[in-house]
Amino acid sequence: MSSKKVSFEQIHKDYCEFIDSCGKFNFYTRSKKIQHEKVVECERYIQVIKSYKQQAAADGAEESANQLFHMQCMINATRSSLLMWIELKENNFNKSWSHLVDA
Repeated sequence: MSSKKVSFEQIHKDYCEFIDSCGKFNFYTRSKKIQHEKVVECERYIQVIKSYKQQAAADGAEESANQLFHMQCMINATRSSLLMWIELKENNFNKSWSHLVDA
C-alpha cells in the first residue's frame, strides 16, 4: 500500500471526471452492457471514496469528510440511475422504479 498523499483537489478532479464519464451512459439509448460496466465501476469507486472519507475523518478533517460523503452519495445516485435504465430495458418495471426512487 502506498503512503503517498493525495490532495483533496486531485480527489475532486478525479471525481468530476468520473461522474462526467458516467453521465455519458445515463440515457435509455445507451448500451446495456456498457451501462452495467459503469455500474461496476461506480461500486468500485464508492469504495475508493469511502476510504478517503475514513482517512479524512480519522485526521479530523470534518469538512473534507462531509464533502467526500456527498461525492459518495452522488456516485450511488448515478449508479442507481444507470440500474434504472438497465432494468427498464429488461422490462423489470418495479425494479426500475425502485432504482429511480433510490437515485
